[in-house]
Amino acid sequence: MAHASTSHSDQPELAMEVGIQDVRMAMEACGVLYPEETFMDQEFTGVEDTRGVDEFVAWATGPSSKEIRRIAFEGGDGSKDDYLTVNEIE
Repeated sequence: MAHASTSHSDQPELAMEVGIQDVRMAMEACGVLYPEETFMDQEFTGVEDTRGVDEFVAWATGPSSKEIRRIAFEGGDGSKDDYLTVNEIE
């Protein structure tokens, strides 16, 4: 997804400055967010179609991704040591 984010960036040479729009477009390109109404349809109705984002947030914060969150956040509060912070015993 990092490559897709830089591909959608206005200035790919500034890859470290990827904005939220770039990430959203990359998520759409990778299939994480399903297709929404076209921009023209959204302009016509005057309502932004956020169904894809809403469904992703519901999944990411819901029970089906609980194990993913546990693994991703383990070490933040639970484990105090990792390979970067552990001191060598001589």
